[in-house]
Amino acid sequence: MKPAVTGFTSPEVLEEKRRAIITRAVEAAEKILNALIDEAVEGNVAAAKLILQVAGLLYTGSITAVRNDVTLSAEEIERIVREIDKEMMEDA
Repeated sequence: MKPAVTGFTSPEVLEEKRRAIITRAVEAAEKILNALIDEAVEGNVAAAKLILQVAGLLYTGSITAVRNDVTLSAEEIERIVREIDKEMMEDA
């Protein structure tokens, strides 16, 4: 069945897409983190600021990451970081 309104997607489909994006982001998180750390070490202030914010070492009021129309709440970022930490501990 086609949506009644052009461009409308059901909440279920949107949630499925959101979860797929989160899954991919979590899978790539270690590579992303390493790349961000490398950038920060080379002097990229924005990368350093993001790492410090995610780690809870720098608070600027609102911790929400927005990239390509995907918004991660502070809670989602914290969950992703916990999953990365868990995976890193398991790999050690």
